Amino acid sequence: MDLVFALTVMTLLCVSVMAWVAWRLRPPQTTATKMNLDTPPERTTAVVSRAPSIVLTAAVLAALVILYATHDRLFWARFLPFSAVIIWSEVTAVALAVASGAAFRLPNRPSWRRVISGSLLAVLTLGTLYEPLVQRFLRPVMVTHHWEAECVCMQTNANTCSAAAGATLLKAHGLDLSEAEMVKLCLTNSHGTPSLGLWRGLSIATSSSHLKPKVIHTDIESLLTQGPWPVALVVGVPRFGADSGYAKKYGWDPGYRHSIVLFGRCNDAWLGIGDPSAGYARWSDDDLRVLWRGEGIALVER
Repeated sequence: MDLVFALTVMTLLCVSVMAWVAWRLRPPQTTATKMNLDTPPERTTAVVSRAPSIVLTAAVLAALVILYATHDRLFWARFLPFSAVIIWSEVTAVALAVASGAAFRLPNRPSWRRVISGSLLAVLTLGTLYEPLVQRFLRPVMVTHHWEAECVCMQTNANTCSAAAGATLLKAHGLDLSEAEMVKLCLTNSHGTPSLGLWRGLSIATSSSHLKPKVIHTDIESLLTQGPWPVALVVGVPRFGADSGYAKKYGWDPGYRHSIVLFGRCNDAWLGIGDPSAGYARWSDDDLRVLWRGEGIALVER
């Protein structure tokens, strides 16, 4: 129900934005009633007619920047700590709604071209909103159920590491959920699990307990010395500057993102790691310094 409510509100918001932009950019009924007497008519008409094109271009550029810089980033959950933040944070869809409204008012084009352009952008707007939910049904994943040493949930599909890491983190706090249950809650599909999907899974899984998820905001040295532990982390080999040995050791291509659980320090000062693809492992501090991508979720008291 969290997704249904969020999708309903965001859909109404985007449709309202489209309608408002189209209304604001409507052409004047007569040039004479709108223009200043000191302004040449041809200049006034040119200014008015360029506005939809300018708004359309700016909105599309904004959508691309927002998509690249903020899409599916865990920092959204710090400001919008709701289970459906994956929908509430879709600012890209709002920018596309502005572009759609402007496209309906493009000047010097036949009505049918304006309608097609605006409608295609409207479909893209709604597609952006509904994509996390639709992908789970269009690209389903099949999983089984396997734990190593009763503490690490092993991923039984190449794209379910985040869901398995979520189950491992819950298990560390005494909450039992299977990989299959987390796949459903996290909106996992055959392309993987959205970061905000993992947040959703942990939010719902802990909703009736004394725990809640929290996005960690710390640096690597503080994480190594103070925690919080256990914590689900996003790791991977950096695209540039990393020792090629890491890619060979873990079998990850540079830029690949993987989810693990950091349990804490072992007695011999190594780090205890729950890796859904390899089981229980021990990493050095330098391993985590290189591989951590700066994002993580811990479970804390409400």
